Amino acid sequence: TPGGQQRQITLADGTAVTLDTDTRLVTRFDGEHRRVELQQGRAQFLVGVDPRPFAVHAGAGVVRDIGTTFQVSRLGKAVHVALLDGQVEVSTDINGTARRSLLAPGEGLTVDETGAIGAPEPLDIARVQSWPKGDLVFRQQRLDDLLAQMNRYSPQQVRLADPELGALAVSGVFHV
Repeated sequence: TPGGQQRQITLADGTAVTLDTDTRLVTRFDGEHRRVELQQGRAQFLVGVDPRPFAVHAGAGVVRDIGTTFQVSRLGKAVHVALLDGQVEVSTDINGTARRSLLAPGEGLTVDETGAIGAPEPLDIARVQSWPKGDLVFRQQRLDDLLAQMNRYSPQQVRLADPELGALAVSGVFHV
């Protein structure tokens, strides 16, 4: 999706995908596997019923579906996984060292660029469910972080004249 746009698509297996702004993914389906590579951006997957395994590769992480709705974000070097429904396994294999973590509904985790998997943490459900609806929810977040997120949706980039203002905490719901 180009900057400033969101899009909903249905993959060949019936999986519904919501693509956030500035997102790029590649699908590779064959007779045995369903593989999606999230190259950048953010996507929500409502995985279609199909006996073939479904996996999303993003950075150092692999998210394996176990019948579910989940989101994967790759907005920098880290990969964030948020589980809304069902169950997913997040794994990495760096230099032969395999790591795995299972998520339950309402949990999320981060995989850093080295392949380290963070501990599962409770999600802010309202925030996670907001972007597919065209809204961004911020709760006591830094103003500079808020602007970085908002600037992903607009060709008009907002910058702070005084960088010290970036530390201000902001809360609100903004329609993109």
